Amino acid sequence: SSFNTISPAVPGTTYTHTGRNPATIYHYKVAANNSAGTSDNSTVVSATTLSAPVVTLSGTASVNEGNSGTTNATVTASLSRTASVDTTVTLTASGTATASADYTLSSSTITISAGNTTGTTTVGVFGDNTTEDNETVILNITGVSGGDSASESGVQNATVTIIDDDISLLGDFNIDNITQDFNRLSLGWGAPSNFDNSSDTYTFYWTTVAPSSRVPANRLVDASDNATPIILGTKSMYVHGTLDSTKTYYYRLGARDTSNGNILKLSTNEVSGSPLPVECTSTASSSTINDTDPDLLIYYPLNSDLLDKSAQGSRSSSDGWPFNISSNAGGSISFGEGCAYGNSAYFDGSGQLDGSRYNGSFGYNDNFSNSDIPDNWTISVWLNPDGDLEKFSSVISTGDDNDGPNLQIDVDDQYEPVGRIRAFNSISGDNKVHGPRLYIGNWYHAVLVHEADDDIFFYVNGRLRDSSTGWLKVCNSSSSPTCSPTRNQWDRIKIGLNRHGDNNWKGFIDEVKIFGRSLSATEIEALYQKTLPPIVEDLSLDNSTSGQIQLQWSAVPGSTSYTIYKVEQSLGGLTDVITFDQNNLNSSSASLQTITNVASGCVSGTCSYTDASLITNKWYYYRIAAVNGRGTGNVAPAAEVSARAN
Repeated sequence: SSFNTISPAVPGTTYTHTGRNPATIYHYKVAANNSAGTSDNSTVVSATTLSAPVVTLSGTASVNEGNSGTTNATVTASLSRTASVDTTVTLTASGTATASADYTLSSSTITISAGNTTGTTTVGVFGDNTTEDNETVILNITGVSGGDSASESGVQNATVTIIDDDISLLGDFNIDNITQDFNRLSLGWGAPSNFDNSSDTYTFYWTTVAPSSRVPANRLVDASDNATPIILGTKSMYVHGTLDSTKTYYYRLGARDTSNGNILKLSTNEVSGSPLPVECTSTASSSTINDTDPDLLIYYPLNSDLLDKSAQGSRSSSDGWPFNISSNAGGSISFGEGCAYGNSAYFDGSGQLDGSRYNGSFGYNDNFSNSDIPDNWTISVWLNPDGDLEKFSSVISTGDDNDGPNLQIDVDDQYEPVGRIRAFNSISGDNKVHGPRLYIGNWYHAVLVHEADDDIFFYVNGRLRDSSTGWLKVCNSSSSPTCSPTRNQWDRIKIGLNRHGDNNWKGFIDEVKIFGRSLSATEIEALYQKTLPPIVEDLSLDNSTSGQIQLQWSAVPGSTSYTIYKVEQSLGGLTDVITFDQNNLNSSSASLQTITNVASGCVSGTCSYTDASLITNKWYYYRIAAVNGRGTGNVAPAAEVSARAN
């Protein structure tokens, strides 16, 4: 066979031939050269180049998770022989464990230094006290570079199994149901066996990421996902609010066993659902209302912040204006679409439930006090309660004295799941003024009017519901000489918290206004020109006339007309027949009929509408909403009525 000549000629008596293929036999012969010429060739010798080094992976087979801290597992990359340059091994991780939640990888590359045969990376396993299946971290080689053309030996991976060593004494349990609400979802469950509802607690974990898009794919929701505030062990229902109706939410419930190492046990199932859009004209993209009333002392639109948007007038910062509210540390106030105007603030309830006061979500301003408000004043606020609202939770309060004279507007305990709205400034006595029972899904407008002679008037949805004389005479005995009018009810402003600081509002609050005068009934009605109108109440019907159904309802102050929603059915006794699955009161149901411009101008007394030319023995279902210049108000969820045409 022929030989190739190495050029240029080699000086000296040694030579290293580089760049050769691995595992190949090379033959050599040498001829000496000088000025006289070239000698004969030497004897032929041969040598075989070494094979390129190959990389293998190995590691700790399993590690106990522990309850806290980090436990390390080592993964080693090994070369079959030393190399003259560094070898870089690139890794990717897979498996059933979740990166950053269950473990961390110290580096996604392993470097084997020249002259060495091993290098390592560390899988740091995070301890927790959640009962779960054993999980795996699988490291795969995706690339090898350097190392004298080193390569992966076949397909290499190393698996670290995370052993769950948490043992719960609680029985298995499920989430029993998930129910759609407006911008909210309601979840229900039964307590697991061995659960102590006096000390153990719940937390919902949730995500909007579909199972196939999670990491790792198709895992169940777990404690690494979003978490709700802690839920009392006495509860069996939770309302998750300020949600996006275009998204699907996935949930899993955790039960915390506080008497057994605080072990967290997760429900065996995961549930999902999408909330309904608000049932009113969408005004979420609207700007803040410009209210120039000269007596408007405070205005919290609560569209996307907690700022006071009242006009400055003659006030300055030295007077405390603007009276912006702050969210308490650790609280969570979010914003979502409502049926007053624009967005509204959502308060998520009682916070961490650690026995301390003032630990939930609420807003406060400590600068507003008696010197900032005259004897005549008015509080105006829109509200919408969650179904799991605690009794005596307050929309607004004016101080911390639970015996008065600080006042609060809250709900009582007369009904389930939500009581009546009321206002008072003393726990004892007859000075409480009451409004109607509150229903889930309804928006309510509450107005408390105080006159200088200590008379008080309570309006809900534009109608006077109750009044009281001498309302602010706070004393221990009716015969006490100190039982005289007092103005010392304004020490601070708290939105979403009662005076005592232990009952946080759960639900929406919007359009909070405090006026420095006593508004009249006509002025209260005029407030609805700046918002959507309130719900229609007392909807009823009469089907005694053949082929007709007559509807009647109480007029809504500030409305210009009404819209009736109608569905024809063959069966009676159905519920929730009329629903809106799209924004702005639109529905994908072809059976929904919309009747507009009904009873125009009916703003007092009783309004009516006759639906004629109906089909005998067919059932007709109706809902109704008031309309004004801002749009269509909240369609009352509890006011669907039906009758069969005769």
